Amino acid sequence: MRGAALGLMVGLLIPTLATSRPLNSAASRFQEASRAADEFDYAKALGLAHQSLSLGGSDAETTWRIHALIAQCLAALDHPTPAADAFAQVLELHPAFELPQDVSPKLLGPLEEARAALRGASLQLRVESHVLPSKQVETMLQLDGDPMRLVAAGRVVLFDSPPPTNVELPISNFPTGARWRCNLLSCRYAGVLLDEYGNILASVGNTTSPLHVEMLTPALPPANAAVTVPPWHPTARAAPPEHRPVWKSPVPYLVGAGALLAVGAVFTYQALHEASQERSLVAQSSQFEFSQLKAADGRRQRDVWLAASGFALAGGLGVVAAAVW
Repeated sequence: MRGAALGLMVGLLIPTLATSRPLNSAASRFQEASRAADEFDYAKALGLAHQSLSLGGSDAETTWRIHALIAQCLAALDHPTPAADAFAQVLELHPAFELPQDVSPKLLGPLEEARAALRGASLQLRVESHVLPSKQVETMLQLDGDPMRLVAAGRVVLFDSPPPTNVELPISNFPTGARWRCNLLSCRYAGVLLDEYGNILASVGNTTSPLHVEMLTPALPPANAAVTVPPWHPTARAAPPEHRPVWKSPVPYLVGAGALLAVGAVFTYQALHEASQERSLVAQSSQFEFSQLKAADGRRQRDVWLAASGFALAGGLGVVAAAVW
């Protein structure tokens, strides 16, 4: 029963291939390996799977399926440690990978060991592009995770030239990038990571769902839009002075405030003079009547009130002038 379950699981790993696309040698070798595993010839299946991997050219799904077949063959041949390493490579490429619970413990043990070792880490690729002033496009590949060190090369695939063009990237360190030219208003592309054999490990964008870069073109102003002329241009003219109502100008308020300050100063001087005369009258009270003292005090109080009013009104006009400045 365990052998049958193992054979069934390996058979499920055979990728679905479109009949309109001819099988390349790597895909053919992988199907031979899968048939050998279905027949419980795991040693033969392991050798064929390694050959399929080394031939290169597989897409991302086929790549992780080849690694999964290698891992299960190693486990079935009682090589648990290499099987755990192979399962770790599968989980890096395809974190959702699972085995049926009824398969042999020889497979489940290495898989769980690999899952525990990776602790959720997986291959993560980010692709960013921006248009340069030279009308070229700069595409950057950022690798955010490669716990099993599977990545050996990077590539930008351009889909708008038949056949698609590959722009190879230096992979000595990340982020890595390349510049390419887009002669259209919008160009389709993808960012790809490859292993040492040229198999695709991960991609952002593909032929059916590519990434797009939009080439920027200067926008024309609307027909009724005002055109701004730079000041150094010979056709530039100084803007006409702004005409403001008198009551919106701070000048009259400042003039009024100045006049009221002068009035306040005059009445302040008068009040001080009246106070001095009042003190003289008080000192010589025997020579003057009470009505004269009362009149002098009234004049002083009047001048004090007028001075205070002048200063207060001047302050109010100053506030208004600041508000309309």
